[in-house]
Amino acid sequence: MAQTDLVRKVVGPFLRHAGQREVDAIFLTHGDYDHISGVADIAAAYDVHDIFIGPRFRYHAVGVAPTEGLLHALDQEDRPPRVLNKGEAIPLGRDVEVNVLWPPKNSQLSSNDDAMVMRFTYAGRSILFTGDIQEDAEKGLLANPGQLKSDILIAPHHGSSEVTTTAFVRAVDPQVILSSNDRHLT
Repeated sequence: MAQTDLVRKVVGPFLRHAGQREVDAIFLTHGDYDHISGVADIAAAYDVHDIFIGPRFRYHAVGVAPTEGLLHALDQEDRPPRVLNKGEAIPLGRDVEVNVLWPPKNSQLSSNDDAMVMRFTYAGRSILFTGDIQEDAEKGLLANPGQLKSDILIAPHHGSSEVTTTAFVRAVDPQVILSSNDRHLT
């Protein structure tokens, strides 16, 4: 079920509960609607200055009305997203860093497999955000398995199973796996 009015019904209440009044940055793994809905409203409501996308985000947005609309709105509001490339490290504060692990700059994969994969670290702990990557991206990331080790894994593609899933999870070696699949895990 799609959530409407994410600012008023989800983000706002959560931020109030957490005692926060602002959003510093938004990272968009890829342009699928379930990953971008509400971003323009959140960016405006919380004066978000840093919005990050991967190198193929705009390419995959062509012909996809919601994603094109988001990019247009952000550009019009003078909030053009900044492109992050594999290998970049973004400091977000004291002891907080984001490392971009994927996609390669000249990737020719699907929107899902071109999703930006990031490893967030804070005070020696880590979370691996995988977007909707599938087998091709997992294979590419497994070429350097040491970079994947994380305490928490946000399950790729909502917890779907790929031929590479077992090896991928083994390389990440998480203590916790979070999945947004509302049915059953594969």
